[in-house]
Amino acid sequence: MPAVLRTVLIGGRYLRLPFWVCPGCNVQQPRERRKEDVLVQMKLPGLQPGRRAVQTPCAPEDVEQQRLFEQISRYERDHWQLTTLFHIPNERWNALECKLLSRQGVRAGVPDLLSPVPSHGYFGLAIELKRLRGGRVEQTQREWLDLLRWLGWRVAVCKGWQAAWTEICDYFDLEELI
Repeated sequence: MPAVLRTVLIGGRYLRLPFWVCPGCNVQQPRERRKEDVLVQMKLPGLQPGRRAVQTPCAPEDVEQQRLFEQISRYERDHWQLTTLFHIPNERWNALECKLLSRQGVRAGVPDLLSPVPSHGYFGLAIELKRLRGGRVEQTQREWLDLLRWLGWRVAVCKGWQAAWTEICDYFDLEELI
């Protein structure tokens, strides 16, 4: 990642320090800090200059998906439609797994979540789940989403599990669960 020189007020003095830009949340962070710390120099009301404010890191896509399925498991006994929602495991793998799985028919770009249950005039629901901050739809994913939309499926790109949960509840008329 390219370093960016930024002027920061520390201890009443302005200093030019190297920063890196987090690709997930587009926040400039000090170069000498580890990514895991996600410490950001910020001017906030109540904070003195130079004090660090801790920003919560955005969860990766797989964690967002786990949270979504935890929410689904809470209600699937009472609402059978939720049991029809499933994950398509087409994440990035190492070269050997990619070769083996592509021989078995795994395709790049297929949406993360599918439900073949018709509702509201659609033939099914397809959701591409992205992390809350950052995450972009790749070209192959866009092509799959366009194809499914053309075939009469309801298609959604959701940032975070809450947006996906809202989309699912809206599709299955489960607004009381939102």
